[in-house]
Amino acid sequence: MINANDCAYNLNDILSKFESNGYSNFTDFAKDVIASNSDGKSIDLIIPMMAYNVILHKDLSGFNSSFFRIEVESISDLIKLASDANGSFISLNDMGLFCVYNDFDIFPLARVYTYQAPSIEIFTSAIKQARSLNIPFNNINLELLTDDKNADARISEHLNNLDNRFKKNKKNLSKGKFITLLLLVVLR
Repeated sequence: MINANDCAYNLNDILSKFESNGYSNFTDFAKDVIASNSDGKSIDLIIPMMAYNVILHKDLSGFNSSFFRIEVESISDLIKLASDANGSFISLNDMGLFCVYNDFDIFPLARVYTYQAPSIEIFTSAIKQARSLNIPFNNINLELLTDDKNADARISEHLNNLDNRFKKNKKNLSKGKFITLLLLVVLR
């Protein structure tokens, strides 16, 4: 099941591709979402919703990290995401730029979108391009955004809430079937 309004999030093309061809992995799906949406907030709403359906782990408790990492292929895609992100960072060690979303009500793990430059020239050009569009870097503590200390508790609570909602929906569904059957009997 997909918990999104297809029209509001422009998912129609992605969903039809998902249903007809399928995606072999989460990365292929993420690339499509990033390419077909124009703003970072929309992308970050779709990624966690579909992660439940696409990712191989099926269960968030299988993650051993306090964040969920998504690789981005071009600097323009990262800039699109970074413009709405909670924080953006430069990683000199691996010539990378990344941005973080941490709306834990949507997903219990911070989403970290990363871009790794293939050369120092592309890396410096990417930094200049991002700065020219007023994207601030390293102005917030990364640990604060990923909240490593509380990740396990958040994941556990999130899974528990999902389980409770599923049980409630299942209970309501069975009540609905019973009422429908009762109405059919009465109407005959």
